Amino acid sequence: MKTMRDNSIPLGTSVIELLPDLAPGWRADVRLTVEQVLGQVSGLRESVDSTALAPLGDGPHALQEAARLVVGTRNEHEPGTRWS
Repeated sequence: MKTMRDNSIPLGTSVIELLPDLAPGWRADVRLTVEQVLGQVSGLRESVDSTALAPLGDGPHALQEAARLVVGTRNEHEPGTRWS
């Protein structure tokens, strides 16, 4: 959030725009915004659990790989329509 504020990036910015390295495997709705993720109305499928995350470890690329797992599946429902 601090980085976004310091760089005048609006919350309505699409997540894929901020994480272009994830674009090749992106299966989530491309309209997904930072605001929807933070508001827990992203519509993302709750498919990544501790079993999937454990092999990633805690190295410098673990967070990006976890994000890749999350956006690598289709949305469960349209972003902004339901809290989850």
